[in-house]
Amino acid sequence: MAMAARSPVRSPVRLGAALEPTACIERCGRSSMTVPFQGRAETLARGATRQALDARFGMLALDAHGRPRRHTTFKEPR
Repeated sequence: MAMAARSPVRSPVRLGAALEPTACIERCGRSSMTVPFQGRAETLARGATRQALDARFGMLALDAHGRPRRHTTFKEPR
């Protein structure tokens, strides 16, 4: 299950522009995690970049009965 805590579109991404998304796990609990997401748009003809998206997602691991369950532990890459 996921929930968007905020997801404003700061500026439209026009046809022909490139979108560079970035996300990382900000907080990891026993059955939930918070993941911020940003997107930068680049106008390829001019090379200008700008912040286009800024969102924060809360995710919750649920079992088959809809109850919170412990999620898989992620290990840091070496």
